[in-house]
Amino acid sequence: MAMIDTPATPDAAPWTRSPRTAIACVLLLVGLAAGCYDAQALTQAKREQAERMRLEDVDLGKYRITLPKLPHAPVGGVVDFHAFGQVPNRNRKAVEREIKQGDAVLRNRMLIAVRTLTHADVEDPELTNLREKIAKVVNSSLNTDAVKGVGFYDLRFSVL
Repeated sequence: MAMIDTPATPDAAPWTRSPRTAIACVLLLVGLAAGCYDAQALTQAKREQAERMRLEDVDLGKYRITLPKLPHAPVGGVVDFHAFGQVPNRNRKAVEREIKQGDAVLRNRMLIAVRTLTHADVEDPELTNLREKIAKVVNSSLNTDAVKGVGFYDLRFSVL
């Protein structure tokens, strides 16, 4: 008894062969299309980018702080820096005024925060921890979140 083989038509698309395949293809396409972009994330990223473009520098002062000699470190050091904070243009005058009014408190908090740095923090090329600590100190002293970034006009680290 011989079986007759009927070939499939060559022009038939794969999703037309069975309903399950068609449903799977539609679900796959919907899943891919839904994950292409997130409108809220794109809008937030654009807002942050626009805000960064409107940031202005505010002088945070000059500091010369001696780092304590830690038990596991052979030497201490001195961090000498002149920092600026990046604040939105609309907050610049208020931040400058508050920095001048609370200068003694800000300097005290800055001294305490910088003295907690380790040698690894100071040796970091981006100075990420130092920048974050300075921004946190200034924002907590001003009771606001106005300082978005910290930079340095001048920075030196000396080993004692």
